[in-house]
Amino acid sequence: MNVIGVKSIYEFIKKHAQAESPVVAWLAEAKEAEWASRSVVQDRYGGRVSFTPQGNTVFRLGGNKYRLVARVSFNTQTMSIVWIGTHAEYNKRRF
Repeated sequence: MNVIGVKSIYEFIKKHAQAESPVVAWLAEAKEAEWASRSVVQDRYGGRVSFTPQGNTVFRLGGNKYRLVARVSFNTQTMSIVWIGTHAEYNKRRF
C-alpha cells in the first residue's frame, strides 16, 4: 500500500509517545501490504478493524487505545490517513 498522510501519524506520536511502538508497527505492515479487498483486511485484523458506511476503514491499534481512520483504495493500492487519535477522542467524532 502507498500510505498518504504519514505526517499526521508522526505528529500524533510526538504527543503520545506510548503509541509509537504499535502505530509504527502497523504503519510498516500497511506499507508492505497488498490488500485486494475489505475481506482480506478483515481476515488479517479481525475485530481490530471496522468499515464505516462513509467508506472509511477504522483500525484499532495498541490494544484499542488508539484509532486510525483511513480511506483505502484497493484498486490503486493507496491508503489515505484521514485521522488518528486516542479511543476517547475517536468517540467524540463521527466518521
